[in-house]
Amino acid sequence: MHMDTGKTAEKGSISIRTITDRLFFLLIVTILITLITVILFTSWIYYISSIENQYNSSITAINSLISSLYTAQQQQDSDEIDQNYKQIMDIIRDSPEILKRDLSPHDEILNNTDPETQYDLYLDQIRISIGILRKNHSQIQNVYKKGFPYFVVSILFLMVVMLLNLLKWKERQNQFFNEIQDGLQHVREVQLFNRNESFHNNHSYIEESQAFISEVSKILENLIMDRSLQNIEIHGNLEALMKELFFAIRKKTNCDRVALAFINGDNEITAETFYSNYSNLYLAPGHSEPMKNTSLGEYTHSGELRYIPDLEEYSDKKLEKTGFPVSESTRLILKEGIKSSLTIPFFVNDRCVGFLFISSRSKNSFDGISIKHAKHIFTIIKSRIYLEYIIQDIIARISQSFVTLMDKKDNETSSHIKRVSHYSAIIGRAVARKSDVLTPKDIREIYSYAPLHDIGKIGIPDSILLKPGSLTKDQFEIMNTHVTIGEEVIEAISQNISSYFPIPVLATAIDIIRGHHEKYDGSGYPRGLKGKEIPIAGRIVAIADVFDALTSKRPYKEAYSIEESLEIMTKKMTGHFDSDLLESFKDSIEDVKMIYEKYQEN
Repeated sequence: MHMDTGKTAEKGSISIRTITDRLFFLLIVTILITLITVILFTSWIYYISSIENQYNSSITAINSLISSLYTAQQQQDSDEIDQNYKQIMDIIRDSPEILKRDLSPHDEILNNTDPETQYDLYLDQIRISIGILRKNHSQIQNVYKKGFPYFVVSILFLMVVMLLNLLKWKERQNQFFNEIQDGLQHVREVQLFNRNESFHNNHSYIEESQAFISEVSKILENLIMDRSLQNIEIHGNLEALMKELFFAIRKKTNCDRVALAFINGDNEITAETFYSNYSNLYLAPGHSEPMKNTSLGEYTHSGELRYIPDLEEYSDKKLEKTGFPVSESTRLILKEGIKSSLTIPFFVNDRCVGFLFISSRSKNSFDGISIKHAKHIFTIIKSRIYLEYIIQDIIARISQSFVTLMDKKDNETSSHIKRVSHYSAIIGRAVARKSDVLTPKDIREIYSYAPLHDIGKIGIPDSILLKPGSLTKDQFEIMNTHVTIGEEVIEAISQNISSYFPIPVLATAIDIIRGHHEKYDGSGYPRGLKGKEIPIAGRIVAIADVFDALTSKRPYKEAYSIEESLEIMTKKMTGHFDSDLLESFKDSIEDVKMIYEKYQEN
């Protein structure tokens, strides 16, 4: 009887938790779909706005030239008629491609034709061309006008679904804890009543009841802890989360250190953050090494946790068995005095993205019960880590989508984008080895958002962006506006995201866009920032971008060697770069060469 009841209760509890997990997953999916919808539509609006601005300026200029053309016709000036016609057709040819569909303007100059006939023929061609521009412009406006209400309705619908999911999820979560807590409290009251009733009759029953009440108290304590862990608000701060996690695990195990590490796109594992009750630190955040140099690879597939009861013995046996020492991270953790270690992999969409390390300065610190407790606590809190990771990952993927979009519009290749990202990360890691200016999260964001440095070029006319020759002064001024355009695009996206999450996920991206054309001596653009006024992310990407431009072949130049490029940046571009960052880049020349060779142009 009792066993059947227990099974029924367990089954009901699992059902509630399953529903809660599904609701949480649905909530995350809804949020991500909403974010992607907002981001894509924001980009579309900026694209339409740039076309609108170019169209209006073109029509204004054409109208002015038509007046000049009419004046030339009145004066019977054939040369002036030809010149005005050529200028008008140049403006039409420089219009955005989407406005020039079905347009094949004739721009031949009519010789030996009287000015009146010449004027009429030119005017007919201009009217046809402008008519096509106006027709295509009207079609774009109609698409925008029809699409905007659908977008608004879609966003409102997604927000309503998201709100309902959030409320339902919290309701189920509270229901789960309240039902169990109320039930256990009721059992406790019944046992206390029975103890008082039989105090003089059955001492063994009293002892049994006290033991049961003790177990109930432990369960209640665990439930309260579980609930407090689920209510942690990290706001993008994994360091604060590690502190909460450490003390929660410390109550159940003899741990002295908890740490989190992520696996990056190059299959390297990087120490992200940690919390410990001692200060002699050797394995610091930012330490990175290839997964192949560690023994963690098999756990990325199996998903099983790893327990090493005696780390020193494990190290000696590995050296004896394989002839190779343990990984550098294991050597450093041994130097901190760690004797035993528990490693828990965690997954996103069936892909291992990192590990939680729970370590102790005593041997054999974790038994079956403590391991079970640690795994249970991590299971509860990992959704917070997932959320942080997923937000960063989705923004990184969106940045790659922007890069794909720019690849269709600009001459810069995907290989250039990859090299700039990797070079930037190399500089970031070199800086982190010398000081604590950059955290692992900063380096990861610089790597992820470096591809966005020229995203503002989406608003630059194709006639300027794709011009094979040198630009005029006016065209240079237009080209330079890509920085402020990029800032506006990313800031708009950031504001939309901040309405859902109080996490500044795009702050580093804005710093990169804002600062990558500034120069250390203040001679850059758009604001003429100087020295440390330029965000460090912008200073880093500026070095990576210029270095890759120098070492890459262009239609107007051959590629310089790595050594020649560094010499140019050091001696011929004095004042352009932060000298400390440039030295860090030069100190990492072997890593730079590896990236240069790996991502050569096809």
